[in-house]
Amino acid sequence: MAVHGLCGDLPGIEHGEEMTIFELMGGILIGFGAFGAMGWSAWRAISAQPIRRGLYIGTVVFTLLGMASISLLSPPLALFAGGALAFCAASLFWAERGAERVLPLFQIAFGVILITGAPF
Repeated sequence: MAVHGLCGDLPGIEHGEEMTIFELMGGILIGFGAFGAMGWSAWRAISAQPIRRGLYIGTVVFTLLGMASISLLSPPLALFAGGALAFCAASLFWAERGAERVLPLFQIAFGVILITGAPF
């Protein structure tokens, strides 16, 4: 079973390769993880130390921007949001300790997926 890309039957947009169900489910899981990590980042933006607060705010903003880029079918916006998200999340992964290092991994993965243009 194959699923067509996000572009569907929109006029003027080239159709990409077909996605397998595994690619589709993987994308959903990464998106779900990134959205959950964004919620945690929003909480940590309020409660974290001032040094990390900016990075948490960045992960929230760039996760939303990355999701908007997929909705708007805008690869340049996805490239910008993905790069900034991967940077902020990787910085948090390096700065945090313990279990708080897990959630930025989802945001790093989402950023890399946006950079590669896989959703398009």
